[in-house]
Amino acid sequence: MQARYLIKILAFFILCSCSSSNSDTVIPPDPESKCAKGKLVARSNCREYVVQVIQGNIGTDKITPTWFDAETGNTFNNVFAVSNYCDITDTLPTGKEFYFDVLDNFPVQGCSTCARTRPVPDKSNAITIKFTPCQ
Repeated sequence: MQARYLIKILAFFILCSCSSSNSDTVIPPDPESKCAKGKLVARSNCREYVVQVIQGNIGTDKITPTWFDAETGNTFNNVFAVSNYCDITDTLPTGKEFYFDVLDNFPVQGCSTCARTRPVPDKSNAITIKFTPCQ
């Protein structure tokens, strides 16, 4: 009877040690890329757009980790404002997911905007919306 009890305890310790060695495996984060999947989380009629990165890694220096939208009372993670607002279509609805490329330069914007501004994150990026997933 004691032998069975000792075998069960020994088996338990072996199983525990096997599962803990697998949990020590570190999965590296996605490498930085210019392409990511995002979601339009806020917009205004004055060409102010806020994109949340939901897949991919464009770099921590290009996103605001946490942003509180005072107009809606919602908090969003990993967001940025769109700096090339003239190039974004006004038909892109809030909540729409899409793929985009981050541009290296900030094109000069010449379209008309409103005097009223909506609060946006402190980080901004120029983007190009893609019609296909990132490669």
